[in-house]
Order: sequence, then C-alpha cells, then structure tokens
Amino acid sequence: MVHGSKLAGLIAESHQRGNSLEFILLGIGINTNFETQELGDASLNAITLRTLTKRTVDNSRLICGILLELEELVSLAAVDPGYVLRLLRKRTLSIGKKIKVLVANRTIEGVLVDYKSMDAVLVDCKGESVVVPAASAILVEYIY
Repeated sequence: MVHGSKLAGLIAESHQRGNSLEFILLGIGINTNFETQELGDASLNAITLRTLTKRTVDNSRLICGILLELEELVSLAAVDPGYVLRLLRKRTLSIGKKIKVLVANRTIEGVLVDYKSMDAVLVDCKGESVVVPAASAILVEYIY
C-alpha cells in the first residue's frame, strides 16, 4: 500500500497430502509499467510504480531484488522462527480490517484481530473470537 492505494499483492496456495505439506506456491503481483488509469475501475484503490516514479521500471532488477529479500527473510526465519511473525505483526495493514474468509463449509466474516501464528488468524465475528487456520481458508477477501 502506498498513500492508501494498492501497489502490490500476494497470493499463497498450499497443498497437503495427509499431514504432510507438499508445496506452497507464492504469487506476487506488482503494478509496474503502466499508468494507474489503465486499471479502469480498479484504479480507484490502486497505484502503479510508473505513476509514482514517472519512469519505466526495470522488472528484472525489481524481481531480483525481491528474490534477494525473500532469501534473506527465509534465512532469518530459519535462525529465529518467530521473526517473520513479529515482522508481519509490525508491518501489516490487515489487522483491524473487515475480512470475509471462505472455508470448506461456511463463510466467516468479521474483523481481523491478530495473527495467532504463521498459519492461523484470529477473527472477531460480532464479539465471537474465531481462529481460522490458513490451511482451511479457500478464499480471503477484504471488505472495503
């Protein structure tokens, strides 16, 4: 988020076989080399690097920088497993936001209270605290 507008987003998907985690797929989307207006209706809540910097971004350099940062983050997490959770809590913009989470048999709607762990969040659903494990979430939407 930059100036209240979405510049980038993440999507993660995992696959388990029994109790074993097979893989985690992480997708990163960044609005880079186009003008914000080109997003159409989505431009109301979004911004691009070209709009911010008034120049074209070298996507290869950007990706390399992101991968280096991710590599460092993974190394730090290996030494101190709680590091990423503390960092997430410190930098998140999600705590206090209204969310809707689709799980296997129902939809949970409420306010994200905290990251209980790296694989579960705590949601306040009209005064009831609900722990939502990441593995059970099929879709998460922010309600604006």
